[in-house]
Amino acid sequence: MKSLSLKIAAVALAAYTFSFKILFILFYGQRYLVNSFFEILLFIGASAVLIYFAFIKNKSTSTSSSSNSTTSDKKQSFDYYHDYAGTAIGVAKLSSELYLKNGKIEKTYSFADVRNWESSIQSNEVYRGNGMAGIAASMSVAANNKKNTGLFIDVRDIENPKWIVRFKLDRNIEKNMGRWMEILRQTINES
Repeated sequence: MKSLSLKIAAVALAAYTFSFKILFILFYGQRYLVNSFFEILLFIGASAVLIYFAFIKNKSTSTSSSSNSTTSDKKQSFDYYHDYAGTAIGVAKLSSELYLKNGKIEKTYSFADVRNWESSIQSNEVYRGNGMAGIAASMSVAANNKKNTGLFIDVRDIENPKWIVRFKLDRNIEKNMGRWMEILRQTINES
């Protein structure tokens, strides 16, 4: 339902923008033709991007239902499981294993292979500025905060010695990361 309304909105925006600009040129004449032509191109480009995300992007995401079933299988095979932004962690107490995923790299380690873990939340930097420079600096600070926030796990592995598990930057992040720190303390230290 949501994708259908997005499709309708994208097509309606494109049609409205194009027809509005054509009527504007016809009403005001040739003196606005050059500026309006570039505006038409700009709005057609924006509409094309909206249509792309409404039609094409949704088709590619709807075909990944098989990967969703493997994710639910993973969740069921662990006592504790968390995944967000292409990263995941799973703890299996019975087999004393820790599952880690970062992008396409997935690996399972025994608890004895886990050397250290720590959490980091970085969200207090704020840049205030005017104009595009201020917006760009704020986006850079936000990206840096996201990059340095997560659960960092060091393991005995030559190829992947350090893993990061991402968490959603919201008001519950401290609670969620504290929960996972306690899960790791209880399961790994007490095994």
